[in-house]
Amino acid sequence: YVFFFKQQTAYDISFFFFKQKTAYEISACLVGSEMCIRDRIQVHRDTVTYHEGTIVCVRSDRSGFTGGAHGTESVTGTFYDLDTGQQVGLETATGVSLDELKSAAVTAVLDYVAAQPNGTLSTDEDSLNTLIDEDRFYADENGVVVALWPYEIGSYADGVQLVYVYAFEDDSIVGTSAGSFEWGN
Repeated sequence: YVFFFKQQTAYDISFFFFKQKTAYEISACLVGSEMCIRDRIQVHRDTVTYHEGTIVCVRSDRSGFTGGAHGTESVTGTFYDLDTGQQVGLETATGVSLDELKSAAVTAVLDYVAAQPNGTLSTDEDSLNTLIDEDRFYADENGVVVALWPYEIGSYADGVQLVYVYAFEDDSIVGTSAGSFEWGN
């Protein structure tokens, strides 16, 4: 295993895990080829995206590759109370019920999909009600975001879609992109 740790800021930490195989482990005919082949890669990045009073939100970006055409990406959020050190629910962290946020998420994502000029994204209310759970939400300084993973509302090339579903101040952000999922940032 190869392990790489990179800390960009006090709130942004990345972990990279690689499992490598020697040429012989893959096929005896490759003996002597002096190569080492990565067959699994996992990248984890945890970033504090929200801090209000004693509540913080940690956005967890995960990417994995185990072979095949594409890897898997996901974005999840977890809220913590700094006084207790314990994880808290979305409702405790934001003051908005999970049912309200789920309903707002369905509406916001449908609006977001309809507003995309290229028309490559698509979904429906039933699919979104099945997909969206508490772990898909995280907060940043502007509001609450829901993360939709590749293939859920678009192709793999469309990537992870991050959509504002609730605004702390400016309601015009609801149904708009909350940024992109990029490993270089």
